[in-house]
Amino acid sequence: VIMVDSNKDDSDKTVGKRWPQTVALLLRFTQSLQEDEVPEIYPKIAKANKAEVRKLLQSIMIERSTAPTAYCNVPLIVTPSIASMITEFDFVAADPDQLSIGLQ
Repeated sequence: VIMVDSNKDDSDKTVGKRWPQTVALLLRFTQSLQEDEVPEIYPKIAKANKAEVRKLLQSIMIERSTAPTAYCNVPLIVTPSIASMITEFDFVAADPDQLSIGLQ
């Protein structure tokens, strides 16, 4: 298991400060009304050092693949391009209601 210290008390690294231009898109995509309602992965990414983001994402994938309710027990390998895709929302269509574009 890869250990990354993403629980540092670094209150200035919030979801809104990490993604100031796209926080509205994140809220819409995650069906959240406020920043504190987004799934826990996003605050962890926001607090992580940029050099640690891929390791953090890999540890989350491993954790989720070993859960008793996991669909697949083989974790996704988080490459630098996948990490970038997740953190830069490259998988999101400009219009989440248009189901033929992006990952819905």
